[in-house]
Amino acid sequence: LISFCRLSPTIRRTNILGLFHQKIISYMENHHSVRTSEISEMLDLSLDRSRLLLKALVDEGCLSVSGKNKDRIYTLV
Repeated sequence: LISFCRLSPTIRRTNILGLFHQKIISYMENHHSVRTSEISEMLDLSLDRSRLLLKALVDEGCLSVSGKNKDRIYTLV
């Protein structure tokens, strides 16, 4: 499912983190773009935790980001 993303060894080794990333990618395959609040609600996590997960996916090249703060939008690469 996320084979097109080059996830770091740390992400691959951490099962729970990899599971969250898979859920995010799967969700985004059905949505053009998402906000942190959508991911937070979908995963039942805090906004801060969701933001960290999304940032990791951006850093790995799986997602792109546009906007700042409350206007930030994530899209699949």
